[in-house]
Amino acid sequence: MTERVGDVDAPTVSFAPVAAPLRDVSGSRGAGLPVAVATALVMTTYSYLFAMWPSRNDSVPSAVALVRRWVNEPLGIGEDFGVLGISILLICGGYTVASATRRDGPARVAGCLALRAAVPALVATLGSATTVLLGGSPLTRPATVEVSASDLAANVLLVDRVLGRPSLLELSWVLTAGALFCLFFAATRALGERLPQAGDALGLVTALTIVLTAAGSGGWYHQLGLIVSFVPMACVGRSLADAGAGRAPAWSPVLAGTGTFVVLVAAERSYDELAGWWYPLTFVYAVLVVLLALAHGQRRAGSAPVRWLAGRGYQLLLFQGVIGYALVGVLCSTAGLALWPALIAAAAVSCLAAECGFRVLRWFEARLPRPAYRNTS
Repeated sequence: MTERVGDVDAPTVSFAPVAAPLRDVSGSRGAGLPVAVATALVMTTYSYLFAMWPSRNDSVPSAVALVRRWVNEPLGIGEDFGVLGISILLICGGYTVASATRRDGPARVAGCLALRAAVPALVATLGSATTVLLGGSPLTRPATVEVSASDLAANVLLVDRVLGRPSLLELSWVLTAGALFCLFFAATRALGERLPQAGDALGLVTALTIVLTAAGSGGWYHQLGLIVSFVPMACVGRSLADAGAGRAPAWSPVLAGTGTFVVLVAAERSYDELAGWWYPLTFVYAVLVVLLALAHGQRRAGSAPVRWLAGRGYQLLLFQGVIGYALVGVLCSTAGLALWPALIAAAAVSCLAAECGFRVLRWFEARLPRPAYRNTS
């Protein structure tokens, strides 16, 4: 958000590309999903690197201002497409987790999440802390932070936003939302296996209850309600996966989407931090992007750029704020480079870091004794 969730750069998960690269997770119906993931990552990189760094440093390029005036404002898409990209990733994350669990079982999926999601997040958090200690300026919340042992522990445990601590990762709340979805998915898996619609309904009712009861409270529960507002987006992905696999009727995702829309409307009316950002409309756009990708993205999913983004997207989402964002400041202030060349160079270095992170994970996975955790893409 402009100073954006919960103080939230507003939504600014993702968490979607945890199964790396995304492959056809539920027959031909899921083959186009990488197109949605790639589209979302382009949006988040533009928002949190190309638009946010200039905005925080009072040097917004005319091209960014033009896009805001003629695209973002007329369409009601806030935060320079950042929340839209995150919403797409959350939907794709729910789809991927549900499909992978049905295919590989919960134990294998838990192992993959621990390696492919938790480890990069830990590396990014420690990297951001190190950058701050060395005098750098990664993308944090607030813009300037000091690192203490308690703050570092809160960030590692993904409870920094809930506890009101400084966030070493601007998008840490997205990781928290993804973790909350996984916990709820694990708790309701047995019910969802028998009655998928009942699992979706329970998730939506739980989220709505927390959102409404936390709105008038203070402290950690209020912050939790802000983050929970976006968890139902992943539930929509879960419902889409169930419907695509024939385990739920075609109208099931419609009900899940409607329920998620209701939760977002309630959150926007209940929290000052979310008022005026039109997140329910952003969610509608995100659903449309995912549906278009599932219906027509199969041919594009095999292209090299899409495969690269789908495979390295999670690392890119994390490292662009830790490495790329800090590098722009160094290139502009220390090296005297112009803004656009600095932004392009920072994006390239972020992509390189994402590639390195991806290859290190593959190298490590190949040496694990249990083939269930290997990258089979």
